[in-house]
Amino acid sequence: MDLQAVIKAGIVGLAGSLLMFILLQISLITGIAPFNVTPSHAFVNVLGYDIKAVAIVLHFLYGAFWSIVLVLFYGDEVNFGRGISLSIIAWIVMMIAISPGVDWGFFGGGSNSLLEPDQMMYVDPGIKYPAFTLIIHLFYGVIVGWLNPKWAVSHLESEEE
Repeated sequence: MDLQAVIKAGIVGLAGSLLMFILLQISLITGIAPFNVTPSHAFVNVLGYDIKAVAIVLHFLYGAFWSIVLVLFYGDEVNFGRGISLSIIAWIVMMIAISPGVDWGFFGGGSNSLLEPDQMMYVDPGIKYPAFTLIIHLFYGVIVGWLNPKWAVSHLESEEE
């Protein structure tokens, strides 16, 4: 795998993360979000750093990293379906590792749903949290599954011929 593809995949991952970030911010502003802070902000908070900028950087690093992993794993065989699959896997990891770590629980069944709704670490009980985060992750999958084959690795196919 060449450095050009890796750099482009990182940029594609940043684009997917940007779309997620915008959607998350809009949902927080409008009150649609099932939480009061983004999952990355909740994660950083639990680590003892209530610094929103760190959470934002971490969010973008996740996105760049996973897009690069996708391209390194599949090379010029990366495609839309694999991008969607990656986003679902990232969501499952979030549901079974990150969410319990911030007391949002497995698939949103954590103790923070018992907090008052105006508390920073509150999460809505029920299906809204896992459904909402799955949809947001699918948007990321669309971006990395569409742009990586079109832009990040397209030059690899022509080099093989």
